[in-house]
Amino acid sequence: MTIERIELARLALPLTVPYRVSSRTYTAFEPILVRIFGRDGEEGFGEAFLTPGYTSETPQAGWAFCAEHARRALGRSTADLRRDLLADLGRSPGAASAMLTALDMIEHDPLLDVATEARVPLLAPVHATDPNEIADEIEELLADGFRTLKVK
Repeated sequence: MTIERIELARLALPLTVPYRVSSRTYTAFEPILVRIFGRDGEEGFGEAFLTPGYTSETPQAGWAFCAEHARRALGRSTADLRRDLLADLGRSPGAASAMLTALDMIEHDPLLDVATEARVPLLAPVHATDPNEIADEIEELLADGFRTLKVK
């Protein structure tokens, strides 16, 4: 399949509740979105949220990686892009996975063809740090239907 166009975007998705991790508090997620179009109208999406401190990747390096591979891929086959990405995977694995996911979609990978409804339970982070607030927050999360909680 021939690649007609690749669109890259950096999104800013504000969170309704701040999300705390050990290294920082997020008020927005800012993923890279990859959209690959084939010559016959196919399209696939992939995304990567690259956050400093989790890996050696930075958002800027991931963006540059995607832009570089997108430029080289135009007019070439999806197989060529996949081969190039896999060969360069160690340099920016998160950014590469965004592009590889878009390729999986555009190439109709059978693993993406879910024939029956699938439900995946979500976990909820416990944000409170004050011991007096933790119990109340846990009760609220349980009342909202969460059964798996993440506490740091």
